[in-house]
Amino acid sequence: MVGKGDYMNLLGIALLAGLSIICYLAILPILLKKKDFTYAVIAIIEVVVLALAASGILKAGEH
Repeated sequence: MVGKGDYMNLLGIALLAGLSIICYLAILPILLKKKDFTYAVIAIIEVVVLALAASGILKAGEH
């Protein structure tokens, strides 16, 4: 159903969310090599939160 117009918006959002995770993982070795542990921890937390949100484990507003 990706070929339908309504789902093309969701495909773009999913692509951008996936790229964010990939970019954080790409800079993580650089941060660790520079011994910049504060930003490395922030990048790890970002990856975990984005992965949890994408998986649907984190839900808001549902009973």
